[in-house]
Amino acid sequence: MVREKADLPLSTMERHRGKKFSLLILIESLLVGFLAGLVVVAYRFALTQLSEMRNVLFAQKHPVTLSLILILLIGAGYVVNLLLKWAPYSGGSGIPQIHAELLGRIDYATCPTLISKFFGGALNAFAGLSLGREGPSIQLGGTIGKLLGQLLKLDRMDRASLMAAGASAGLSAAFNAPLAGMLFVLEEIYGTFSSSVLVPALLASLMANVVSFYCLGDQTAFHFRPTHLLDLSQLYLVLPLAILASLVGMSFNLLLDKWRAYAKRWPKLMDWRFSLLFLFSFGIWQVLPEIQGGGHSLVEALAKSTFPLSFLCLLLVGKLVFTCISFDSGAQGGIFLPVLVLGATTGVVFQQLLLGFVNLESYRVNFMIIGMVAILTAVVRSPILSVVLIAEMTGTFSQFLSLSLASIVAYVFSESLKVEPVYHTLYKHLIANLPSRLPSGRQLSMMSRFCLPPDSKLTGKKLKDLKFPCPLLVTTIIREGEEFVPEGEDCLLLNDQVLVAHESGNGELVETFFKQTLEKD
Repeated sequence: MVREKADLPLSTMERHRGKKFSLLILIESLLVGFLAGLVVVAYRFALTQLSEMRNVLFAQKHPVTLSLILILLIGAGYVVNLLLKWAPYSGGSGIPQIHAELLGRIDYATCPTLISKFFGGALNAFAGLSLGREGPSIQLGGTIGKLLGQLLKLDRMDRASLMAAGASAGLSAAFNAPLAGMLFVLEEIYGTFSSSVLVPALLASLMANVVSFYCLGDQTAFHFRPTHLLDLSQLYLVLPLAILASLVGMSFNLLLDKWRAYAKRWPKLMDWRFSLLFLFSFGIWQVLPEIQGGGHSLVEALAKSTFPLSFLCLLLVGKLVFTCISFDSGAQGGIFLPVLVLGATTGVVFQQLLLGFVNLESYRVNFMIIGMVAILTAVVRSPILSVVLIAEMTGTFSQFLSLSLASIVAYVFSESLKVEPVYHTLYKHLIANLPSRLPSGRQLSMMSRFCLPPDSKLTGKKLKDLKFPCPLLVTTIIREGEEFVPEGEDCLLLNDQVLVAHESGNGELVETFFKQTLEKD
């Protein structure tokens, strides 16, 4: 298809061509990091306070008090439902929504989404749903970036850059993990390690981390540390643990997908699903309160106390099922932290199974951390992010060898079984009922960056010979640190960074085209 020139604002060309970074972009990145950090810190504080309030209220035994609590839960559930009707893209983790927004598939309202995500997530935490804070934090941060871009009247590409930087800041502030925040944007959102994405994301992430440290203290997310390191003669233990954790992770992905389809069979209950779920959660608290909430306190308890193997297996199954039920309701909440709980529990189960053969009592924390890395890799299929995130959350940078090995094993094993990564599945469900393009009148011009993978089908081909899937314009190619405006005779080479102008509704087509790779035998 013949390339057509997109109607791009002059500011885009001035800000993104000629200089890799302008001072303005860097200042905006720091500002979005600061604002996103404040919002996420407030969100974390709200979740903590409401979770403590839940433990006090749910422990009451007086019949009148219990009746009032049940009425409160029904009302809170109905409020969550109203919030989601008001801001439909605020449900779930928010990560697929960020991806869809950057690809131009959706254009969600900023203020309603912020309000719904914040207060809906807080109410879900109060009810004890098994949901994490990282997904909402990422969407809160990304939405702050989008809102700032709108207030500054930036073009769509600049708003996308601030949105990605805000998402990075959100994860950083959620877990005090600035490097993981940056890697999340590079590996999970953009899928490219372009420096034009890396620098703004890192600046915003670091700024959000400073805000988090200043407001909540400079502590890592988890407070336990391994007392011993696995030596080279013990590294073989990583292999079976990584496979076991991967099996749990893939079971989680499959159950999450199946339960979503099963829950759609009762459409008449949709308006009251959160009220019913909140009442169910109240019942869960009476029999197995350990599986409620994100699970941070449970992971800390697993590191410090010894539990019977039968109880650990009950925790593992209960947490997995309750997380799937909670998340598939569409409630505002993420899955990172519950998945890490599953990984830590799997690590302790593995250690308990080995105690009859090898004395590994002092390596419990090691197996917990390895289990968390392996299961996160299996679930989201982002191996580098998984290693760095867990290392930052636990402060165990000395375990990079065993963590990296676990991540590689989990990645290869999960890929071989062809179970889709969770966010790919969630994204497909999100866009399933969307039009292929935005409605007429909303076809905003946008620009996207792509880095050609090593096995790209496009390597060595001339631009004039490429059959683009839609009207687009390759405006800039960055090669070995130098950028130039290409002509039709120019070829694409390995590791080229390509700046492409296209209509917003075609973002997914363009991404798929530039990221296509050679088929493997």
